[in-house]
Amino acid sequence: MLMANEAKQWSKSKHKYFHLGHQHHLKVEDTQGVTLITAPTPAEVDHYEAKKGYTMSNRAIKAWVYNWNDGEIASFTHNIKSKY
Repeated sequence: MLMANEAKQWSKSKHKYFHLGHQHHLKVEDTQGVTLITAPTPAEVDHYEAKKGYTMSNRAIKAWVYNWNDGEIASFTHNIKSKY
């Protein structure tokens, strides 16, 4: 991981982000000086999820733009329509 392999550089950074994905929802959480961003999945609801009623999550692709000094300066979302 970056924090272990590049501890000196990591400690100098003003803005710290971790991106996680495929969790079927968007979640942003600030914890201990790091912003954790969980992105939605673009994956279609499969047969198992549809059978269990897990059809309400939004499918999307997200992109973020970062500035070295200011951190996140923009984000873009492309929503994907579901067949369910």
